[in-house]
Amino acid sequence: MMKIPTRLHKYRHLAVSVSSLYGLQIATLIVPLILLPFLTRRLGPDVWGVLAVQTSLSTIMIVLLEFGFGFGATRDAAAARDNRKALGRIVYDLIGARVLITLVVAVVWVGVWFGVPIVREQPEAYWWTLALTVAQGYSPSWFFQAVGRLPYVMFRELAARILSTVLIFVLVHEPSDAWLVPTLQFATIALALSATTTSMVKQVDFQRPSIRRSAALLRKNAHLCFTRLVQGFAPMGNTFLLGIVSPLAAPAYAASERTSNAVRSLLAPVSQVAFPEIVVLYKRSPEQARNAVRKILFFLVAGAAAMCAVLWLLADLVIGILFGAEFASSVPVFRILLISVPLFGIVQVVGLQWLLPLKYDKAFLWSAIVGAVLNIGFALVLAPQFGAVGMAWALVSSELAVAVGLLLFTEVFGPKHLRVLRQSEPSVLQSRP
Repeated sequence: MMKIPTRLHKYRHLAVSVSSLYGLQIATLIVPLILLPFLTRRLGPDVWGVLAVQTSLSTIMIVLLEFGFGFGATRDAAAARDNRKALGRIVYDLIGARVLITLVVAVVWVGVWFGVPIVREQPEAYWWTLALTVAQGYSPSWFFQAVGRLPYVMFRELAARILSTVLIFVLVHEPSDAWLVPTLQFATIALALSATTTSMVKQVDFQRPSIRRSAALLRKNAHLCFTRLVQGFAPMGNTFLLGIVSPLAAPAYAASERTSNAVRSLLAPVSQVAFPEIVVLYKRSPEQARNAVRKILFFLVAGAAAMCAVLWLLADLVIGILFGAEFASSVPVFRILLISVPLFGIVQVVGLQWLLPLKYDKAFLWSAIVGAVLNIGFALVLAPQFGAVGMAWALVSSELAVAVGLLLFTEVFGPKHLRVLRQSEPSVLQSRP
């Protein structure tokens, strides 16, 4: 009889966590959506397009700095929530690992400077974007996600975004002020980073940093990082790729990509809350964990499809408000990219909330590799001829391949205890070693 209130309390806790994260996520989305119309009009399509290409590169480098820790380290820290010493070792080893990755990011950044002409059109902005990239890549959100306090770090990062947006409105007046955009964003994010990092280290026991352990952590998470890079390149890096193969089409695609990625990010709170909970729940009851994942899958995909159907009808209005009449060519691109959002929901749930907690990392990695190869292949064929529209179809094709591949693995070709869309026998569910 006592299990019922305990279960209700657990569901209520999760509901509150998801609700608070959605509130913060929506607020986080509103801030850049307010900023976009201002920047596209003050800077103009050409200058804003250069910043968009630089930001696209930054997003890829942030994934490299994150290095899969949002899954691997979160998974380990969630299992050691009550052990300050174990948490301390994870935290300090991870900080050391990120210092090593920063050296790689710097080398890549310099290489792109010499190899991609479009980024040199705004040199000051380019180097300040590097500083912003490092600050964002060092976010300790993985830690607060593991210990169930993700709203804490999200609130402070949101406050930083609001402050930088206000400063940009006040100080940016013309295209020559473009460098101030990443500069002000870096300054405010750095303040938030100092506060959240200080809070994190206070919750763990100090452990002497070790290059050897940090290098071992990088090796341990390398496959997760590679998975994130290949999975995220299409939605996050296609603007950068288009800036190389078809620079004139980059602004139109960037506007559509920014808007569709904002829609994608609305799926994140459920995933962020569910990931550590699924890890814990599966240890106690594989059947309950599988049922929870199935419900999340149906909820997320149905919600994403309904939301995208509405946005498809309102695409002209949305792009017109956010970017102005000069970006009318972004409307059909945005409509195509909306098709990828429900597919992205399938990947988020089946891959991140099911296969990764069960440590089927390699299966998820191979699906992401196939998707990345298809995206780049289609992009190289379609983008030079069809510009932004061709790049959009390359993204949709790759997302479809990944989603179908994951479902075929869990429902047809993989072990029976991975079945999500239909019931499995309890004895099968327990068969995972």
